[in-house]
Amino acid sequence: MICSEARFDISEEERLNPGFRYMNASVMGDASETALVKFYQPIEDIITTRNLYPFGKCKDGSDSKMPFNSTNKYALSIVRQDGPDHHWVAYIKGAPEKVWKYCGRILKEGKYNAIDADAKKSF
Repeated sequence: MICSEARFDISEEERLNPGFRYMNASVMGDASETALVKFYQPIEDIITTRNLYPFGKCKDGSDSKMPFNSTNKYALSIVRQDGPDHHWVAYIKGAPEKVWKYCGRILKEGKYNAIDADAKKSF
């Protein structure tokens, strides 16, 4: 949800109504994003989740994000998310062959493993 810009096209009153049926609500976003927000909303409020992770700022004061476009085939957001060894996290989504080239490790069974050059070539 952090890297998605899709949002419900509803009033604040509807959003705050505990009985509101999000599955029937209109969404501003493409079909994939619509499915994601409708799936996620019953788990946790999307606006609340996004507010927990504010965007970093570029030198010009704009949000540190790159919206999806057909040339790059990915979207990227850098957000404040404190952890034991970090303060910022980059979230990326998009075409697997585009995203994979930016990966250096993979989480498997709770442990990070380096992605070797042969694995990168096989994709």
